[in-house]
Amino acid sequence: MVAIIGGFLVSRLVALSSEREGIARQLKAAEQRLVLHRAEYEPAHEYRLGNSIETMEEWLLDKLIDERLESEGKGTAELVDVPRGSSLEEMLPYAEELRKRVDISFADVTDLITERDHRRLSFDSLVERGLTFAEEDRDLFIRVASSVIGGLRPSARYDFGNIGTDTLRFVTSPTSHEIEMRRLDESIRSESDLHALVVAGEHEVERLGRDLDDFAQPVGVTSAVWILAAFSIAGIMAPLLVMAFWSKPIPVWLLFVLVVGFGAGLAAVLGYIAWYQREISGRSVPDESDYDDVAPSDATSTDGFSGDQTA
Repeated sequence: MVAIIGGFLVSRLVALSSEREGIARQLKAAEQRLVLHRAEYEPAHEYRLGNSIETMEEWLLDKLIDERLESEGKGTAELVDVPRGSSLEEMLPYAEELRKRVDISFADVTDLITERDHRRLSFDSLVERGLTFAEEDRDLFIRVASSVIGGLRPSARYDFGNIGTDTLRFVTSPTSHEIEMRRLDESIRSESDLHALVVAGEHEVERLGRDLDDFAQPVGVTSAVWILAAFSIAGIMAPLLVMAFWSKPIPVWLLFVLVVGFGAGLAAVLGYIAWYQREISGRSVPDESDYDDVAPSDATSTDGFSGDQTA
Protein backbone atom coordinates (compact mmCIF):
# COMPACT_ATOMS: atom_id res chain seq x y z
CA MET A 1 0.00 0.00 0.00
CA VAL A 2 2.86 2.33 0.80
CA ALA A 3 4.38 1.53 -2.57
CA ILE A 4 1.07 2.24 -4.28
CA ILE A 5 0.63 5.61 -2.57
CA GLY A 6 4.29 6.49 -3.05
CA GLY A 7 4.13 5.58 -6.72
CA PHE A 8 1.01 7.68 -7.13
CA LEU A 9 2.68 10.66 -5.47
CA VAL A 10 5.81 10.40 -7.60
CA SER A 11 3.87 10.06 -10.86
CA ARG A 12 1.54 12.87 -9.86
CA LEU A 13 4.38 15.22 -8.94
CA VAL A 14 6.26 14.41 -12.15
CA ALA A 15 3.14 15.13 -14.21
CA LEU A 16 2.52 18.38 -12.33
CA SER A 17 6.12 19.46 -12.82
CA SER A 18 5.92 18.74 -16.54
CA GLU A 19 2.63 20.61 -16.95
CA ARG A 20 3.89 23.52 -14.87
CA GLU A 21 7.01 23.84 -16.99
CA GLY A 22 4.87 23.77 -20.13
CA ILE A 23 2.59 26.53 -18.84
CA ALA A 24 5.61 28.53 -17.65
CA ARG A 25 7.06 28.38 -21.18
CA GLN A 26 3.72 29.46 -22.65
CA LEU A 27 3.52 32.31 -20.15
CA LYS A 28 7.01 33.51 -21.00
CA ALA A 29 6.24 33.42 -24.73
CA ALA A 30 2.95 35.27 -24.14
CA GLU A 31 4.73 37.95 -22.09
CA GLN A 32 7.29 38.41 -24.85
CA ARG A 33 4.54 38.78 -27.44
CA LEU A 34 2.76 41.27 -25.20
CA VAL A 35 5.92 43.36 -24.85
CA LEU A 36 6.30 43.34 -28.63
CA HIS A 37 2.66 44.32 -29.24
CA ARG A 38 2.90 47.13 -26.69
CA ALA A 39 6.08 48.40 -28.31
CA GLU A 40 4.28 48.44 -31.68
CA TYR A 41 1.12 49.97 -30.22
CA GLU A 42 2.75 53.00 -28.59
CA PRO A 43 4.10 54.60 -31.82
CA ALA A 44 0.86 53.71 -33.62
CA HIS A 45 -1.13 55.42 -30.86
CA GLU A 46 1.14 58.48 -30.93
CA TYR A 47 0.90 58.66 -34.73
CA ARG A 48 -2.90 58.45 -34.67
CA LEU A 49 -3.07 60.98 -31.84
CA GLY A 50 -0.79 63.35 -33.75
CA ASN A 51 -3.00 63.07 -36.84
CA SER A 52 -6.12 63.66 -34.75
CA ILE A 53 -4.61 66.72 -33.06
CA GLU A 54 -3.44 68.15 -36.39
CA THR A 55 -6.88 67.67 -37.94
CA MET A 56 -8.69 69.07 -34.90
CA GLU A 57 -6.44 72.15 -34.75
CA GLU A 58 -6.91 72.81 -38.47
CA TRP A 59 -10.69 72.80 -37.99
CA LEU A 60 -10.62 74.71 -34.71
CA LEU A 61 -8.18 77.51 -35.50
CA ASP A 62 -10.51 79.53 -37.73
CA LYS A 63 -13.31 79.14 -35.18
CA LEU A 64 -11.09 80.42 -32.38
CA ILE A 65 -9.96 83.38 -34.46
CA ASP A 66 -13.54 84.27 -35.43
CA GLU A 67 -14.71 83.78 -31.84
CA ARG A 68 -11.95 86.12 -30.62
CA LEU A 69 -12.75 88.77 -33.23
CA GLU A 70 -16.48 88.63 -32.50
CA SER A 71 -16.02 88.33 -28.72
CA GLU A 72 -18.67 85.62 -28.49
CA GLY A 73 -17.20 84.08 -25.36
CA LYS A 74 -18.01 80.48 -26.25
CA GLY A 75 -16.40 77.63 -24.37
CA THR A 76 -13.70 75.64 -26.11
CA ALA A 77 -15.74 72.43 -25.92
CA GLU A 78 -18.52 74.13 -27.92
CA LEU A 79 -16.11 74.89 -30.77
CA VAL A 80 -14.29 71.58 -31.03
CA ASP A 81 -15.07 69.25 -33.93
CA VAL A 82 -13.83 65.84 -32.82
CA PRO A 83 -12.04 63.86 -35.55
CA ARG A 84 -13.24 60.29 -35.94
CA GLY A 85 -11.15 57.84 -34.00
CA SER A 86 -10.86 60.24 -31.07
CA SER A 87 -13.06 61.73 -28.36
CA LEU A 88 -13.83 65.12 -26.87
CA GLU A 89 -12.09 64.13 -23.63
CA GLU A 90 -8.93 63.28 -25.57
CA MET A 91 -8.96 66.40 -27.76
CA LEU A 92 -10.07 69.00 -25.21
CA PRO A 93 -6.66 69.51 -23.50
CA TYR A 94 -5.02 70.14 -26.89
CA ALA A 95 -7.85 72.45 -27.89
CA GLU A 96 -7.42 74.45 -24.68
CA GLU A 97 -3.69 74.71 -25.36
CA LEU A 98 -4.40 75.97 -28.90
CA ARG A 99 -6.79 78.55 -27.48
CA LYS A 100 -4.07 79.86 -25.16
CA ARG A 101 -1.68 80.16 -28.11
CA VAL A 102 -4.32 82.03 -30.11
CA ASP A 103 -4.93 84.42 -27.20
CA ILE A 104 -1.19 85.08 -26.86
CA SER A 105 -0.80 85.70 -30.59
CA PHE A 106 -3.78 88.09 -30.60
CA ALA A 107 -2.30 90.03 -27.70
CA ASP A 108 1.14 90.23 -29.33
CA VAL A 109 -0.26 91.32 -32.70
CA THR A 110 -2.71 93.92 -31.40
CA ASP A 111 -0.05 95.46 -29.16
CA LEU A 112 1.95 96.40 -32.28
CA ILE A 113 -0.95 97.90 -34.25
CA THR A 114 -1.52 101.67 -34.07
CA GLU A 115 -4.46 103.89 -34.99
CA ARG A 116 -2.71 104.93 -38.22
CA ASP A 117 -2.45 101.36 -39.52
CA HIS A 118 -4.71 100.16 -42.32
CA ARG A 119 -5.36 97.01 -44.31
CA ARG A 120 -2.18 97.35 -46.34
CA LEU A 121 -0.18 96.59 -43.24
CA SER A 122 1.86 93.45 -43.86
CA PHE A 123 2.95 90.70 -41.54
CA ASP A 124 6.59 91.54 -42.27
CA SER A 125 5.94 95.06 -40.98
CA LEU A 126 4.77 93.64 -37.68
CA VAL A 127 7.90 91.51 -37.49
CA GLU A 128 10.00 94.63 -38.10
CA ARG A 129 8.17 96.31 -35.23
CA GLY A 130 9.28 93.55 -32.89
CA LEU A 131 6.74 90.74 -33.25
CA THR A 132 8.43 87.57 -32.00
CA PHE A 133 7.20 84.00 -31.99
CA ALA A 134 8.42 80.43 -31.97
CA GLU A 135 9.09 79.04 -35.43
CA GLU A 136 6.44 76.34 -34.99
CA ASP A 137 3.88 79.12 -34.31
CA ARG A 138 4.70 81.11 -37.44
CA ASP A 139 1.63 79.95 -39.39
CA LEU A 140 -0.56 80.63 -36.36
CA PHE A 141 0.72 84.21 -36.03
CA ILE A 142 0.33 84.79 -39.77
CA ARG A 143 -3.30 83.69 -39.67
CA VAL A 144 -4.07 85.74 -36.57
CA ALA A 145 -2.33 88.81 -38.00
CA SER A 146 -4.21 88.32 -41.28
CA SER A 147 -7.55 88.33 -39.46
CA VAL A 148 -6.68 91.36 -37.31
CA ILE A 149 -5.35 93.35 -40.28
CA GLY A 150 -8.46 92.47 -42.27
CA GLY A 151 -10.52 94.34 -39.68
CA LEU A 152 -8.53 97.58 -39.99
CA ARG A 153 -9.71 100.62 -41.93
CA PRO A 154 -9.06 100.72 -45.68
CA SER A 155 -6.16 102.87 -46.86
CA ALA A 156 -8.15 104.42 -49.73
CA ARG A 157 -11.70 104.67 -51.01
CA TYR A 158 -11.40 101.67 -53.32
CA ASP A 159 -8.84 99.80 -51.32
CA PHE A 160 -9.45 96.07 -51.22
CA GLY A 161 -6.79 95.49 -48.63
CA ASN A 162 -3.46 93.82 -48.91
CA ILE A 163 -4.41 90.88 -51.09
CA GLY A 164 -1.75 88.28 -50.46
CA THR A 165 -1.03 85.12 -48.61
CA ASP A 166 -0.79 86.99 -45.33
CA THR A 167 -4.40 88.14 -45.38
CA LEU A 168 -6.18 85.33 -47.16
CA ARG A 169 -8.20 82.79 -45.26
CA PHE A 170 -6.34 79.50 -45.42
CA VAL A 171 -8.57 77.03 -47.24
CA THR A 172 -7.88 73.32 -47.48
CA SER A 173 -8.48 71.92 -50.95
CA PRO A 174 -10.84 68.94 -51.33
CA THR A 175 -7.93 66.77 -52.50
CA SER A 176 -5.83 67.72 -49.50
CA HIS A 177 -8.78 67.06 -47.20
CA GLU A 178 -9.33 63.63 -48.74
CA ILE A 179 -5.66 62.72 -48.29
CA GLU A 180 -5.79 63.96 -44.72
CA MET A 181 -8.86 61.85 -43.95
CA ARG A 182 -7.35 58.77 -45.60
CA ARG A 183 -4.20 59.16 -43.51
CA LEU A 184 -6.29 59.55 -40.36
CA ASP A 185 -8.36 56.45 -41.19
CA GLU A 186 -5.23 54.38 -41.76
CA SER A 187 -3.74 55.48 -38.45
CA ILE A 188 -7.03 54.66 -36.66
CA ARG A 189 -7.15 51.20 -38.22
CA SER A 190 -3.51 50.48 -37.35
CA GLU A 191 -3.96 51.62 -33.74
CA SER A 192 -7.19 49.65 -33.36
CA ASP A 193 -5.63 46.40 -34.64
CA LEU A 194 -2.60 46.73 -32.37
CA HIS A 195 -4.77 47.66 -29.39
CA ALA A 196 -6.82 44.49 -29.93
CA LEU A 197 -3.60 42.45 -29.91
CA VAL A 198 -2.46 44.15 -26.70
CA VAL A 199 -5.79 43.48 -24.95
CA ALA A 200 -5.82 39.85 -26.10
CA GLY A 201 -2.20 39.45 -24.96
CA GLU A 202 -2.96 40.90 -21.52
CA HIS A 203 -5.81 38.46 -21.01
CA GLU A 204 -3.71 35.53 -22.23
CA VAL A 205 -0.94 36.42 -19.76
CA GLU A 206 -3.52 36.76 -16.98
CA ARG A 207 -5.08 33.37 -17.83
CA LEU A 208 -1.74 31.57 -17.96
CA GLY A 209 -0.73 33.22 -14.70
CA ARG A 210 -3.87 31.83 -13.03
CA ASP A 211 -3.15 28.39 -14.46
CA LEU A 212 0.40 28.54 -13.13
CA ASP A 213 -0.85 29.54 -9.68
CA ASP A 214 -3.25 26.59 -9.68
CA PHE A 215 -0.31 24.21 -9.99
CA ALA A 216 1.20 25.67 -6.83
CA GLN A 217 -1.71 24.09 -4.92
CA PRO A 218 -2.37 20.75 -6.68
CA VAL A 219 -5.49 18.86 -5.66
CA GLY A 220 -4.93 15.75 -3.54
CA VAL A 221 -1.13 15.84 -3.21
CA THR A 222 -1.01 17.21 0.34
CA SER A 223 -3.65 14.73 1.51
CA ALA A 224 -1.75 11.86 -0.09
CA VAL A 225 1.44 12.87 1.74
CA TRP A 226 -0.35 12.84 5.10
CA ILE A 227 -1.97 9.46 4.40
CA LEU A 228 1.36 8.03 3.27
CA ALA A 229 3.02 9.23 6.47
CA ALA A 230 0.23 7.88 8.71
CA PHE A 231 0.09 4.52 6.92
CA SER A 232 3.87 4.18 7.04
CA ILE A 233 3.83 4.71 10.81
CA ALA A 234 0.81 2.48 11.54
CA GLY A 235 1.47 -0.23 8.97
CA ILE A 236 5.25 -0.42 8.83
CA MET A 237 7.09 1.43 11.60
CA ALA A 238 4.89 0.23 14.49
CA PRO A 239 5.05 -3.51 13.57
CA LEU A 240 8.80 -3.30 12.96
CA LEU A 241 9.41 -1.64 16.32
CA VAL A 242 7.27 -4.25 18.09
CA MET A 243 9.10 -7.13 16.41
CA ALA A 244 12.50 -5.58 17.07
CA PHE A 245 12.17 -4.52 20.70
CA TRP A 246 9.33 -6.65 22.17
CA SER A 247 11.07 -9.76 23.53
CA LYS A 248 8.07 -11.30 25.22
CA PRO A 249 5.10 -12.79 23.42
CA ILE A 250 3.04 -10.01 21.93
CA PRO A 251 -0.07 -9.42 24.05
CA VAL A 252 -3.49 -9.51 22.51
CA TRP A 253 -4.18 -5.83 23.13
CA LEU A 254 -1.01 -4.84 21.24
CA LEU A 255 -1.91 -7.10 18.35
CA PHE A 256 -5.34 -5.52 18.37
CA VAL A 257 -3.78 -2.04 18.25
CA LEU A 258 -1.54 -3.02 15.33
CA VAL A 259 -4.43 -4.56 13.41
CA VAL A 260 -6.67 -1.54 14.05
CA GLY A 261 -3.86 0.80 12.99
CA PHE A 262 -3.33 -1.14 9.77
CA GLY A 263 -7.07 -1.28 9.11
CA ALA A 264 -7.45 2.44 9.74
CA GLY A 265 -4.59 3.17 7.34
CA LEU A 266 -6.12 0.92 4.71
CA ALA A 267 -9.52 2.60 5.16
CA ALA A 268 -7.87 6.00 4.82
CA VAL A 269 -6.20 4.92 1.57
CA LEU A 270 -9.45 3.56 0.11
CA GLY A 271 -11.33 6.65 1.27
CA TYR A 272 -8.73 8.88 -0.32
CA ILE A 273 -8.96 7.02 -3.62
CA ALA A 274 -12.76 7.38 -3.63
CA TRP A 275 -12.55 11.07 -2.74
CA TYR A 276 -9.92 11.76 -5.37
CA GLN A 277 -12.00 10.01 -8.02
CA ARG A 278 -15.01 12.18 -7.18
CA GLU A 279 -12.82 15.28 -7.14
CA ILE A 280 -11.47 14.57 -10.59
CA SER A 281 -14.91 13.71 -11.97
CA GLY A 282 -16.42 16.86 -10.47
CA ARG A 283 -13.90 19.18 -12.05
CA SER A 284 -15.19 20.04 -15.50
CA VAL A 285 -12.81 20.88 -18.27
CA PRO A 286 -12.87 24.70 -18.69
CA ASP A 287 -14.49 25.90 -21.87
CA GLU A 288 -12.66 28.34 -24.11
CA SER A 289 -15.30 30.93 -23.29
CA ASP A 290 -14.18 30.83 -19.65
CA TYR A 291 -10.93 32.43 -20.72
CA ASP A 292 -12.51 34.87 -23.12
CA ASP A 293 -12.63 37.91 -20.87
CA VAL A 294 -12.37 40.32 -23.76
CA ALA A 295 -15.71 41.70 -24.81
CA PRO A 296 -16.18 42.26 -28.55
CA SER A 297 -16.16 46.00 -28.06
CA ASP A 298 -12.83 45.79 -26.22
CA ALA A 299 -11.15 43.96 -29.05
CA THR A 300 -12.11 46.53 -31.65
CA SER A 301 -11.88 49.78 -29.72
CA THR A 302 -8.93 51.84 -28.55
CA ASP A 303 -8.28 54.26 -25.73
CA GLY A 304 -10.27 57.42 -26.13
CA PHE A 305 -12.15 56.13 -29.17
CA SER A 306 -15.60 56.77 -27.77
CA GLY A 307 -17.55 59.96 -27.80
CA ASP A 308 -18.75 62.35 -30.49
CA GLN A 309 -16.83 61.98 -33.73
CA THR A 310 -16.75 64.09 -36.84
CA ALA A 311 -15.98 62.61 -40.22
